[in-house]
Amino acid sequence: MLDRSIRDDPSGALTIPLDQGVVRFATPADDRGDGVAGFDVVVRDRPRLLAAAKRRGLPCADDYVVIGGVRISFV
Repeated sequence: MLDRSIRDDPSGALTIPLDQGVVRFATPADDRGDGVAGFDVVVRDRPRLLAAAKRRGLPCADDYVVIGGVRISFV
């Protein structure tokens, strides 16, 4: 579907390199089952993003926000 090769990263996780990122598959760390647990994004205005998340009552910390059970980490 993506026409990309699957690789092992240094930690042993399976990855699929993309043009502007990478898909990384991790061993489940909880009992939620299969699915997207999280992803990383580059952010330009972290304070504004965090303020909006807090106004909406979303779980968040300095380096992530959780939306719909998916952890979005800021890099």
